Amino acid sequence: MVTTKRTTAEDLLRLEDDWPRFELIEGELVEVTPPSPEHASIVATVTIVIGSQILRNSLGQVYAGDAAVLLHEDPDIVLGPDVAMVAADRLPLKQSSFMTIPPDWAIEVASPGNTHREIERKIRLYLAHGVKSVWIIYPRERQVVIHTQLNDPQRFTATETIAGIEPFPGISVQVSEIFD
Repeated sequence: MVTTKRTTAEDLLRLEDDWPRFELIEGELVEVTPPSPEHASIVATVTIVIGSQILRNSLGQVYAGDAAVLLHEDPDIVLGPDVAMVAADRLPLKQSSFMTIPPDWAIEVASPGNTHREIERKIRLYLAHGVKSVWIIYPRERQVVIHTQLNDPQRFTATETIAGIEPFPGISVQVSEIFD
C-alpha cells in the first residue's frame, strides 16, 4: 500500500515566498494563476465600492488581496478569496497566519484560465465550511453570480443592481460599477 503525505496549512506557510501562488484543497497544493491587470482592477474596485459601505456603516471588516482562510483541518483547506468580509459581531479575529474563521462573504474574480469545475469546487468548499455568501465575478460576461447556503444561485448582469443580499442586506451595488 502506498501512502501519500498530505500537505498541511503549516507546510503552506513554509512556501511563504510563493504565496499567493498556491491554495490548499483537502491536503493538495493547487497552483493559482497570478492575477491579470483586469483581475486586479476588479478586485480593487469591489474592495472600494463594497468595502467602503461595510466600513462606513460599521458592518464588519474587509480583507482584500488573497487573505488566507483556513476553512478546515485534516485534511487542510486554505483558500485565498480575492475579497472577504467578516460581520462586526464576529470580530475580532484571532490573529494568526490565516483567518481562523470562515468569512461571511467571499468574492472571487474568475480568470480566463479557471475551469467551471475549479470554480464549482471552490464554491462548494466555501459554502460547506461556513461561508454564507460566495460571489463569483465573471469579467468577460460582465456578470456576478451569488451563491448562498440556502438559495439557488442568482445571476446579475451589468444593467442590474444587487441589493438586500445576506449577510450584509444594507449593501447596494450597481453591477456596472464593478466593471467600469
